[in-house]
Parts: sequence; structure tokens; C-alpha cells
Amino acid sequence: MTFYIQKEIIEHLETDVRFRGGLAFSLGVVDRAIYNFILKYKEKPFANSNLTKKAALEYFRTEGYEEDQVLTQEIPVF
Repeated sequence: MTFYIQKEIIEHLETDVRFRGGLAFSLGVVDRAIYNFILKYKEKPFANSNLTKKAALEYFRTEGYEEDQVLTQEIPVF
């Protein structure tokens, strides 16, 4: 299956440094890697990215997001 990240999650990651930093820690990357990913994703959303990995989904769950609030099968429009 093909999954994309919901627009609201991308916007939250872009504006909330703590949220972005927590995700970066969960994935074992630096904050800047997540920010660069966001910029690239907003230009042209792509499916099945690092943010659809189990570690990322677990992080989103700890932040109060259910899987259906994070993932979509429709290409988000920015």
C-alpha cells in the first residue's frame, strides 16, 4: 500500500521545534534532516517515506496522534 503523511502533521513538524526534535531523536537523525525532508515533501509529496516507518508512527502515537491522523492514501496538497 502507498501511504503519505497528512498535511497537518507536516505543518506541525515545520513549526514546532520540540515535536520535530522528538521525531528526529526517534529516527536517529538530526533535526535538520527532518526539516530538509519537510521542505522536499512540501515541494512534491512522495509515498512511503521515513515518516511512515514504525519508529516514526510510534513517536506520533506517544504525542497523541492515531495512525489515521498521520497517514493518508491521498496525495496531500500544500
